[in-house]
This record gives sequence, C-alpha cells and structure tokens, in this order.
Amino acid sequence: MTRVFIDTNLFLGLYDAGEDFQTVIAEIERLKPDLLLPETVLDEFLRNRDRLLGHHAKALRNAAGAVQSPPSFLRDSPETAAFEEAAERYSHSLLALADEIEAMITDKKEDPVWAAIERLATDSGVRVIRWTGEHLGRAQSRKLVGNPPKNERGQTVGDEVIWEILLDEAEDDLVVITRDQTYQNHLSFLIHEFKLRTGHRLIVDDRISAALLATGREPSEALLRLEGGG
Repeated sequence: MTRVFIDTNLFLGLYDAGEDFQTVIAEIERLKPDLLLPETVLDEFLRNRDRLLGHHAKALRNAAGAVQSPPSFLRDSPETAAFEEAAERYSHSLLALADEIEAMITDKKEDPVWAAIERLATDSGVRVIRWTGEHLGRAQSRKLVGNPPKNERGQTVGDEVIWEILLDEAEDDLVVITRDQTYQNHLSFLIHEFKLRTGHRLIVDDRISAALLATGREPSEALLRLEGGG
C-alpha cells in the first residue's frame, strides 16, 4: 500500500484563477482511502484563506473601477451608449462577485473550496492526524539543528511538525504532493531519513496525477490536461 500526503499549498492553490477547482477536488477525493491529513494542514489553510479571498475580492473591485471610457469626441456615437451600458453591467457584475467572495470570508459554508476540504476532514475514510507535544518538541529540535523540511522565512515549525507526523504515521511508502521548494531542495536528505525511520520509500511530486498513479489509479484526462500532461 502507498499513502498520500497533500500539502496545504495544493489546497490553497484551489483559489487560483488558473485551477479547475472541481476537477482537482474530484481527483483528490479518489485518494481518500490512502490519504494522510495532519490537522496542521487544516489550521494552515484557515490561517491563509481569508488573505487569498480578500486578494481576489480586491482584484475584482479594482477591475470594476478600471473600465476605460470612450474619448469625448465619440460621445454622440450610438456605440458609445451601447458601450457605457455594457460597461455598467460589467462593473456591476464584478462588484457583485467581490461581495460574494467577501461574504465567504465571514461565512465559511458559502466557500465551495472550504466546503470540499471540510468534507475530506470529516470523512470517516480519511485519516486525520492530530499533532502532539512530542511532535512539536521534535519539530523544534529539527529546526534548531537546521534539518529540513523547514520554513526559511520565519520562526514557525509547521512544516517540521507535519514531517514528524508523517514519519510516525506512514507505515507504507509515501507520496508527498507539494509545491513547497523545501522538499525539492532537500530531497536526498528527506528520502534518506524517511527510509531510515520507516523502512519505506518516499516520493515527492507537485502533481495530483502522480499520487493517483502511485496508488494504482488512472488520472482523468481533465486532470492531465490541467497539469500539462495531456
């Protein structure tokens, strides 16, 4: 059996304009029997979602206010009136979408991304793992000696806590799906430590399709196209 860990940055990436949210979530849900979900991932997601939603709302409001008016010498053109009517509808729609996003910040149940992740976190088939004081202590020691994975920009030990959880809980080969460069930049160290501590194999990738293939599932054509592999 092969277990799968999906890092917080993949879930937060579902807010990106370029992601096909429904395709990615549907493929992640296929991994539920093999998924390891540290509670720390949920905490990190919630710490960052408001900022990302706020960014999207601000971008929509800025776009609504940036519609260019036709030059004054075209004021009498019938196309100017048609343009201004369409521009008003466009701006109104953008502002309404910004309002929807801002409502999601205060009311999580209106947020389809959070709703999908909450379904995963409350599914009895998904292994949700709480961190302990022992995990935290080992994570702090790991940071002090400089061992990866690590947050290069701050003093938090979230990455270290997650790794200690995975070392404890992964009783099989493990696929880590992440966009965090700390894993790629220290891959040989992490593969060596994982093998030493667990006796199993570690794979690091940034594609959900890699996790599907490693667990004997064929990724959908839609996912492969989204990831650039189809």
